[in-house]
Amino acid sequence: MSSAPSDRIPTEIWQKILRFAIYVPIFLEIDPATVHGAEAIPKYCDDRQYWDTERDKNALQRVCFAWNVYLRRFQHRFVRLADVFHGFVPVESLCRAYRIYAGDCETGACVACWRVDINQEWNIPIHQSDGKEIVWNLEIVEIEIDCENFIDYLCQDNRLANLSAVVRSGYQFPKLEQLCNLRFYCGVRDDMLQHSSNITTLHVANMTRFFSHFLPQLRHLSIYLSPRTSPEFVEWLQDHGSRLLTLSISGGLNALYDIYHSIWTFCPELTTLHLRIRSKWTAPPLNHPIKDLCSGHLHPNAKRQPCAYCGGAHPYIMDPPVQDLLDAGIPTVALLHAWNIVFRYTNIPCVAAILRVHGISLVDRNRLTVVDYWVSQLETIRRGVRGYDKKFFAF
Repeated sequence: MSSAPSDRIPTEIWQKILRFAIYVPIFLEIDPATVHGAEAIPKYCDDRQYWDTERDKNALQRVCFAWNVYLRRFQHRFVRLADVFHGFVPVESLCRAYRIYAGDCETGACVACWRVDINQEWNIPIHQSDGKEIVWNLEIVEIEIDCENFIDYLCQDNRLANLSAVVRSGYQFPKLEQLCNLRFYCGVRDDMLQHSSNITTLHVANMTRFFSHFLPQLRHLSIYLSPRTSPEFVEWLQDHGSRLLTLSISGGLNALYDIYHSIWTFCPELTTLHLRIRSKWTAPPLNHPIKDLCSGHLHPNAKRQPCAYCGGAHPYIMDPPVQDLLDAGIPTVALLHAWNIVFRYTNIPCVAAILRVHGISLVDRNRLTVVDYWVSQLETIRRGVRGYDKKFFAF
């Protein structure tokens, strides 16, 4: 007689379920745009979901001894350097972290963090087991302090073996970018990317050698243009634009310069376009796959044009005009500012209502609809949940 089948779930299945329960999308991914699309990039520095997941993980660890033992290996997946400075997190956690944030603590007036920021003090000891035989888990680093000592600390031994994403807001110390093969880079300078042929998502604010780099895997690009560099950029688009899925442009151009036509022509696969410059509007071709347009400039309604929704003459109107957006048939239109800023200048709900009737969603720079924004405000007031405003991403 065969034995009765066991009702016990195999250990491997439980472990897979636990890993799924503590999975943190976007924040702990090397290149979120590849998995979730360009709309995930503005949320890349939002750590709120990570801490929510950590609370869930702590609850799961209290279920039984076996779960506690298994989940302990996922401790300190994200480490804030300031917590190490203050002794809240052991220094050993740095080698276990998949993401490290190097910035001031949340108080904003911490003397210890300030001294590290200006390179006057570096008080992270090297734990005894640290050495060349240890390969750090570090995949993502976010840097908001210009601390040369921290960069030197990271560049030692095998600490950068797995680093694939760098988010930084300063100019200095490009050594970090030169030592790793990046897939995601958000920074100021572009003169350190000669070893980054595998990069897929790139944001640079200072173009010096961008057009000389060979970036065959680039799919998501955010760039700063000027009247001097725009012709060269159009030539670059002619050769490389066919691979782009996301394009974000900021800077200063002549308002009559028709860059839309070049984009629609040379970027036939583009699905997301964020244009933070005034430019002559040209509608995309009917067969173009564009789905997301961020180009909601607001300018004074000098001619007192009546609103198509309420009939009133709002002090500010959108550019491109609402009718042009309707004719283009783009599913999602994004504003250049957050809702709390937009509400100060115009009765934007009328625009949102018109677009909604035609099946077009209007969102702000944080990818929130009007309803999402008010819900987030209520959560902030009623539950004390802190809001999120994206940092320095131009996407």
